[in-house]
Formats: sequence, C-alpha cells, structure tokens
Amino acid sequence: MWTRTNLSREENLVRRNTFVPFLGRALPSVTVEQRMRQEWHQHAVPAAAIAELASAAKDWKRAQRRLEDGVGAARVAGVSWGRIGEVLGMSRQSAHERWKNSL
Repeated sequence: MWTRTNLSREENLVRRNTFVPFLGRALPSVTVEQRMRQEWHQHAVPAAAIAELASAAKDWKRAQRRLEDGVGAARVAGVSWGRIGEVLGMSRQSAHERWKNSL
C-alpha cells in the first residue's frame, strides 16, 4: 500500500511513501505515478490471465459434459461407435474406449 507523507523529505519510493502536495486534490509526481502503474501491471496482468484460464476451464468442463451427454444420447438412439468417432474426429475404437464406461 502506498502512504502519503506530509513532508517532501519523508518521501521514500522504495518504502512506498510519497509526498503529494494537497492543491485542492492530490496530484502525485510523474515518478510516483509511473511506479504505481508498474506495480499495478505486475498484479493486474497475471490476475487477468488467471481469470481467463479459470473461465476457459469452466467452459472445457461444460464441453466435456455436453460430449458425454451427446455420446450417451447417440448411443441410446442406436448410433454406432464408428459414426460417433467420425463426427468427433477420432476412430471408432478411440470413441468406444473413451466413453464406453460413461453410459
């Protein structure tokens, strides 16, 4: 966390203490603003990447459930493993091995 100091001589950017004169509103120096932006990017960019990864994982799990449900419905409807494999871009044997116990 950044702390505002009352005196310019107390400013220490390493300790994240900054002197910001009050001129009706706080106006940090360009150096402090750049430092704060760098610090924000160090945390925000990875957080955004993790959020996107979590969203993709949810989508993937949903897609897996849809595939399982679809394969199950196809098998109940009498569709062959060969046709299921063809639709999913794999061999009959691969489709059978992957979903034989899911039904």
